[in-house]
Amino acid sequence: PGKTSAQEMEAYQKENAIEILSNNAKIQAVRNTKLNVWMVTFFEAGTFKHKELSVTVDKPCVLMVKDINAKSANLHIADPGQTQSPIQVELKIGKKKQALTADFSQTGIYAGATKQYTVKL
Repeated sequence: PGKTSAQEMEAYQKENAIEILSNNAKIQAVRNTKLNVWMVTFFEAGTFKHKELSVTVDKPCVLMVKDINAKSANLHIADPGQTQSPIQVELKIGKKKQALTADFSQTGIYAGATKQYTVKL
């Protein structure tokens, strides 16, 4: 994104800031190593684990986790299927664990919109 020449794209690729962590029928996950931002798409309930981060969900969803090395992480979650049902999320960072419910009920025309949560660790 935002690259207008082959040289810019080559320089961007050499920076290697984007790391593909999972790319299969159940989970797609990437991490920006410079920004320490994790993006995970769950196509079904499951668990994604990589190094210090583990995320478990009970339904398909898309989420982004930021600031995992701070006292509180930021979790952004969306229900692209617009099911308007709650999604249970368990976030583990190292030995710290936090569970939350992302409630998408009663979202009406905003059913696919992202919700943001601050997770204290």
